[in-house]
Amino acid sequence: MKKRSKKPAGRGRRRIHRAEIPSDLARKPRLVREMVSVLTRRRLVTKGDPCPQLVIDEAVTNAIRHGNRENAQAKVRAELYETARGWGMLVADEGEGFDPSLVPDPRSSPGRLRESGRGILLIRSFMDVLRYRKGGSELWCEKFTRDRPKGRRKGRTA
Repeated sequence: MKKRSKKPAGRGRRRIHRAEIPSDLARKPRLVREMVSVLTRRRLVTKGDPCPQLVIDEAVTNAIRHGNRENAQAKVRAELYETARGWGMLVADEGEGFDPSLVPDPRSSPGRLRESGRGILLIRSFMDVLRYRKGGSELWCEKFTRDRPKGRRKGRTA
């Protein structure tokens, strides 16, 4: 697992962890444990809370299975950030991307019978922000665990 130094990431967030793995599902459990451990050590999540593990697991699984189509030559990059309001995660794959609006809602009747599509719903339900970038090959999600910092408000001028 390749690791890089902790660098500022801008936009009120600071990268606290970065890892890259081949698209091999056997490599995923170690990555998930490592990322949850970082969040726990930094007290961004409560020890034993299953939500961070589920979110990280689903995002990495989607990148390996759907993004890179389990091509072990393709990489999955996962980064954790400490943000002004909690923590965030970026997961990127080397695939072609996708349009998340075309994924059927697994709660609807056609979606209930599909084998996939629940990961996005799960991530969306546990996280406060979920965005796809770079044509869907990059996921950004953020969990608010503390109050908005005091100071300038969005849309307010000095």
